[in-house]
Formats: sequence, structure tokens, C-alpha cells
Amino acid sequence: MSYNPREQKIEKANRIKKNHQENWRKKLAAGRLKAFTWAEDGIRKEDVYTFQYVASKFNHYILVRYTNPASLKHMGKPNMYPKPIDCKVKTAQKDVFVKFKEYKFLSETAGLVVDPTIVGPDAFKDTKKYESALECWNDFLKDKTQAEIKAKIFRRKRSIGCYAVDMDINSKHFGCLMISPSSAIERVMVDQVWDEKDQVAIKNVSDGVTESLPKFYELANSSLESSQAWKFNSLKAEMSCMHGDYDLYALLDAADINARTVTEFINGTKNYCSKHFQKIQNALNREFGCPMIQHGGEFRREHKTDKIYVFYPTEDYRFNAYVIDESAMDIKEIFSLVFGVSDEFG
Repeated sequence: MSYNPREQKIEKANRIKKNHQENWRKKLAAGRLKAFTWAEDGIRKEDVYTFQYVASKFNHYILVRYTNPASLKHMGKPNMYPKPIDCKVKTAQKDVFVKFKEYKFLSETAGLVVDPTIVGPDAFKDTKKYESALECWNDFLKDKTQAEIKAKIFRRKRSIGCYAVDMDINSKHFGCLMISPSSAIERVMVDQVWDEKDQVAIKNVSDGVTESLPKFYELANSSLESSQAWKFNSLKAEMSCMHGDYDLYALLDAADINARTVTEFINGTKNYCSKHFQKIQNALNREFGCPMIQHGGEFRREHKTDKIYVFYPTEDYRFNAYVIDESAMDIKEIFSLVFGVSDEFG
């Protein structure tokens, strides 16, 4: 191998420049990122080490959004399932007393995905959270039929299974949105090919159209806030309430920060992710014991004001985690200065 003094000099200069940049970024990170403390409540304590281990194993910066603390207690429990990517409905922050006729009963909604028009504002931390939940719920209904909206049963688009609001007044999770991952249940619940004896007619008052839906939603004898109240039969046991998942904010390859992301569709929803996403997702979910990671990083679409946990890859797997709690503009600046993400990708 020939020795080229000029190339050696350039290589050395580049190496020194890179080291200076890395040292500068480390110092900058110390000033812009907050040290992670065990007082943080938006992530399970045992999962902190899982994120750290996987970040080091795959040499990636793993950034994960703060999760509703009330959702964490439902992880891995029977009849509970992490919210999938095609469900953008919000989780409640609190349990709530729901009014029904002359009765008022407690519904355990904290940490679960809910229909905000049923549980009302008291299930949320504040008015802003409630209004955001209403906005997301209305977006969720945009592509739904009148029959689905009336019965509160919703077919999953480009994916098997369906969603349904729990309208059983005897349920402890009244008002929560449930999911069935089974195509068999979808056929029973949503398809409208039934004999007349197995149907119940629903009158659409606005346009005079009568549509048929499965009998398992039996019309109750009362109404809840001017809408029909429905009661499940035994098929409800085949469904699960949904809790918040771990939303990945970003997966950054430490060896190539500005590597282009892979764009794919999960359950009909566009997903932006690192080319290593599948392996990282599988490794994390295997440790969690349930599919808490449902999709790739979100920052490729846009930055948002958020609280984010940052896990640095380390050669010896030692603990190295931080917290970002900033505005969208500040987060974008941190991505550029601290992580070296170019404007084109951030």
C-alpha cells in the first residue's frame, strides 16, 4: 500500500475535526439535555434499562415520547392491548363518574383510549387535553359510515379486525374504545349480511335512511346524552381495551445520523423509520412482553412540543439517558446541533 503524505494529512485533519465536533456536541448535550432521573413517570422503570440496552446493541439513539403514566399500569394485562398506529384517538388521564339516567357510576378510564363524547371533560387533565381529544375523535370518524358511527362499531381500514366503544353500562370500562384483532370477530360485528331475525334496524333521523346492524348490540331502554345506548353480549369478551403505547420520536443511527428513512405502510398508515427499525422493534417488544412499539419515529413528519426520553448508545452498555422537554422549535434546534441532523432530514 503506497504512502501518500497529502492524503494522510487530510485524513488526520478530518479525524481531528470529527473528534472536535463530537466533543463539542457532548458539551452541548450537557447544556441542552436534562439528565434522566428516576422521578420520571412517563416510562416504566424496568423499561428504561431495556431501551438503554437496545440502543447500545444496535448503535442507535432511541428517542421515545413521554407516555401517559396511567397507561403503564395496563401493560401486559389480560384484555388490554397497546394502541396501534391506525388509532389516533386519545387516552384519558383520569377515571370518571359517568351520568346515565338518574344514576352516576364510576368508569375506570384512566390510561385507556376513550370516546370523549361519552366520558366527557372530567376524564382529562384539563380543557386543552379534552379539546385535543375531541379533535382527534372527530378525525377518527371522518372516514366512517353513518351506520358505524350510530352503532359505535368501526371497521379497521386496510387491516383485519375492528374497533367498538364499550357501551355496556355494567362494564367497569364504559366509554372506552376496544379493539378486536380477529377477522372472524369483524365479520360477526361489522358485516351487514344477516337474516332479518338477526338484525336490528337503526333509523338515521337526519336523512331517513334505515340501516341494519348485528343484533349483539341490543338497544338499551335509555339514552346517554341524546345518543343511543348500546349493550354488548358475550362477543365483547373477545375484544380488548387499548392503552397508550411507547411512541418512538426518532431512531438515529449513530454511524450515519442522516441516513435516509424507509417509508412503509403499517395498518394502512404511512410509517417513517430507520432501515433497522424492524430489528429494534422486535428486540424491544420481546423484552416488554407486549407490542408497545407500534411504529417508527415521528419527527420525520414534523417536530412538536413534547417531552422526550433520549437513550444514547454506549460501547459498554452503561446507563446514558437524558430528557428533552422543549418547544417544537427548540427540539428541531437540538436535533441539528446536538445530534447533527441536517435540515433536510429533520
